[in-house]
Amino acid sequence: MSDEETKETGTAEETPPKTEPVAKAPVRVELGKGSFTLPYVLPSRGVLYGDKCPGGKTVIHPIRGEQEELLAGAGDGVEATPVFRHVLAQLVELGDLPYESLLVTDWTALFLNLLAFSYSPIMQFRPRCPHCKKFFPKSVNIEEMEVKELDEKRAAEWVEPFKTPPLPISQAVVHFRLLRLSDMIQAEDYARQQESNQMVPKSALHTYTLAKHIVKVNTEEMNILTAKSWVKDAFSKDLRALQAEFSKWETGYELTPEFLCVHCGALFRARLPLDGSFFRAASSGNGGASPPTI
Repeated sequence: MSDEETKETGTAEETPPKTEPVAKAPVRVELGKGSFTLPYVLPSRGVLYGDKCPGGKTVIHPIRGEQEELLAGAGDGVEATPVFRHVLAQLVELGDLPYESLLVTDWTALFLNLLAFSYSPIMQFRPRCPHCKKFFPKSVNIEEMEVKELDEKRAAEWVEPFKTPPLPISQAVVHFRLLRLSDMIQAEDYARQQESNQMVPKSALHTYTLAKHIVKVNTEEMNILTAKSWVKDAFSKDLRALQAEFSKWETGYELTPEFLCVHCGALFRARLPLDGSFFRAASSGNGGASPPTI
């Protein structure tokens, strides 16, 4: 789905809490000789966690050799994600919040800050221009990436389930929730199961994650089976509008920054590769193994 398509939606009946793009630089706090931790406030401010993680305050511990050994063996693509989850679980303090209850967007924010804190905020990789099809080197500074953070003055409005306006074609009103880490684990398991059915895993993942958001459509309560059926039967324009509503209520990092192609001058967005290649870019500082320039 393109950014232009995402924007073609109606006006929400509920106004999402205002979020402002900010760039937060990590602050290292020395706790005894040779010991460092990073106090970090989650973009969601922990509002959906009740009293489990007050104010969204967490503590990140730096990567050590034990975790680096695991990360160095992580592959590229979705197969690296379980390794990242395992490593971050060892290195983050979340108060009383169960690790898998983290919002996916908060988990991503924690992982990016773990890399910046442990290595360097500067990541180098080679995006491919969709226009001229050529690769080129580009650096991204995690500390300067756009972050949407919850406006605490409007935190009382951030209550699940959220509700869409009538969708553009079906006029259905969808009540939805935001995804947790546990939802993504279930979605990845589901996608792997579909491989034996000749289905592309990413397409199965797309349908399942959309369905996991949905709590109710009009007056009908949904479970994962009925929600998947609804998603598969929905009009594409309605699904785009629904995804745009998800984005209005989400906080966290913008993972598709804009790039200017050095070859043809085209401006485009590319998703950061949050897989083994991204870790190698953090740890080596040279972007790791890169695709050949065409």
